Amino acid sequence: MNFAEQPDRFDLATVLDAGHYADLVEHCGLAATLGRISRELGIELGEIRPTSEWPPAVYKTAQVASDRGPMRISLGLGRRFFSVALDNADANFVWASGGSTDLRQVVEVLDAWRRGATLRELGESHPFMRYSRLSQGYENGNPVETQWDIVIGDDTFRAYRRLLQALNADPDLRRAFPYFSH
Repeated sequence: MNFAEQPDRFDLATVLDAGHYADLVEHCGLAATLGRISRELGIELGEIRPTSEWPPAVYKTAQVASDRGPMRISLGLGRRFFSVALDNADANFVWASGGSTDLRQVVEVLDAWRRGATLRELGESHPFMRYSRLSQGYENGNPVETQWDIVIGDDTFRAYRRLLQALNADPDLRRAFPYFSH
């Protein structure tokens, strides 16, 4: 079925595997199911909504706001799995990401992040959540310094290491965020 032609009608079987996601079918989508679980756990997540009103998105995606940026949840393919991405408010990087087969764990991650858990605390309490050294640099308030350390120490850029070190030695250039492209 063409969703553009009949957006209010669709074949649910083409959207998700009900065998893996019977609870989402029963509760009319991922956002509604997350809401039900958060209420059962006594956790207030605020508004939980699909990332789009397009029918498949209602069943397959959810988004929750936090002071640090949107938290996105989506379904995995071919098996029961929920991907979590904790985005930066400016949408220029992801604080942390991971996934679980257990929606209760996903709700707990969302709650911990909304309540101000640090990346380290989040990783310790939910080891499936991963974050980068640069995300830690942002959290520590020194992303530029962290990025310089990353690119200077990265073996991918070994041929440029002396140049990078020379650029980093200049006080004006050291304040710029180093980025390699092409």
